[in-house]
Amino acid sequence: MRPKSNRTIEYDIYWHVSFTESSNIKNKIKYKSIIKARSKELCKKILVKKIMDDQPDVKLTGIKIQELHKNSSINRLKLDIKDWECIRKCAFPNIINNLFKYNLHES
Repeated sequence: MRPKSNRTIEYDIYWHVSFTESSNIKNKIKYKSIIKARSKELCKKILVKKIMDDQPDVKLTGIKIQELHKNSSINRLKLDIKDWECIRKCAFPNIINNLFKYNLHES
């Protein structure tokens, strides 16, 4: 049985995070990112802290967090071994302390 996402567990889980950053009413940008954390709540705290540390003027809205697991898909594509390798490398926190954000409007 899988642990519930609102509980802290003993190992990191990878989370697919969607959110909107806004610095004023007209400037809203939607992003996706990957964060590793031991709970959904901790994932959200990590995201908010990182954004506030890097960009204190930015407000976050519309935060959606989904657990990535062996049957996960992103953009309707099932994750394969190479995808998981990329997820492990880019997930925040990482060795370079960079939150990689995919801008949904630049595709």
